[in-house]
Amino acid sequence: MLNDNESVLPTHHSKIMKAKVPEYDYESVTKNMMELIAINNGEDTMAIVQKMKSMVPEYISNNSEFEILDKKTN
Repeated sequence: MLNDNESVLPTHHSKIMKAKVPEYDYESVTKNMMELIAINNGEDTMAIVQKMKSMVPEYISNNSEFEILDKKTN
């Protein structure tokens, strides 16, 4: 599944598509990962999932206790 910033491009075969994905800033990704690791050390599951959702905003928690976080961001 592609995220909101990705699209597909055709190839020579009608059933094969190629993803066109944006480039991500290395420093920003590294900062987010370090923050996620720091949150993980606190063992606060809700905070961990909230951080992951900020990193992947199109992820929706269906049928779980984390659905409340979806409502906060939408």
